[in-house]
Amino acid sequence: MYLFETDKSNDTKMLHFFLIFGIILTYATTLWSIPADNVILYASDIGLNSKSSYTLELSIDKDIPATAIIVCEFPSSFELNNVIVAGSTTINGGFALRVKENKIILKRSGLGDVVKANSKVDIKFAEIKNPNIEFDDANVRIKITDDEERVIVSSNVKVNEKK
Repeated sequence: MYLFETDKSNDTKMLHFFLIFGIILTYATTLWSIPADNVILYASDIGLNSKSSYTLELSIDKDIPATAIIVCEFPSSFELNNVIVAGSTTINGGFALRVKENKIILKRSGLGDVVKANSKVDIKFAEIKNPNIEFDDANVRIKITDDEERVIVSSNVKVNEKK
């Protein structure tokens, strides 16, 4: 017996409330803990027809293998003939650089460490010539695959000016 008389329907409603609240809380915290892929591309100079260095910064929810292939596909109005890899402060082991039409293709050498999921990564390129027309809405496609060409991440990003 209860010390106080209660209405059983109110007890049942409260029980349902707490069960539903508990389920929502459980799933919500699971969703909050899954980080989203974050891919950003910065230019040191967004002036028309100027040479600029670009920095790709990313943090993704998958490992980046030591043999990964990173492709940056620029709009055809960008000139990529003289591109060089300026380096990375977060990826070791080196890159092989190839430029094919409007794509910068970097192949990790296999000598460096696997970049663990959710680690912040940066890669710097130099000598990219901006187009002689406005490119405010220019999207650059960033794609990272493993050496068997399975996609790790694929994202379209806008060029941001480095402040």
